Amino acid sequence: MGHHGLMQNTFIHFRNRATSCGPLSPYIKLYLDQVETEGFARRSLFEQLCVLTKLGSWLKRTSRPVTDMDERLAAEFIRKAIKRPYPKNAATA
Repeated sequence: MGHHGLMQNTFIHFRNRATSCGPLSPYIKLYLDQVETEGFARRSLFEQLCVLTKLGSWLKRTSRPVTDMDERLAAEFIRKAIKRPYPKNAATA
């Protein structure tokens, strides 16, 4: 399997995981369906999916409902939860 096939399989795995559990799962599925239809690059989608998955895990871990999400909470998430780099095959900004 080449690099493209491995990236495709990794993306599918992350997409399935992100859209099957967690407080953001219904929103992530709708969002990904829309941006895939609009033709966003798969590498860009993978990076976005990584952040959304981390956000969902953080909301769950901190017992915060999705309805509490606002700019202040987003800033707190970025400050506290985004410490490690993205996975190797996520696109750079």
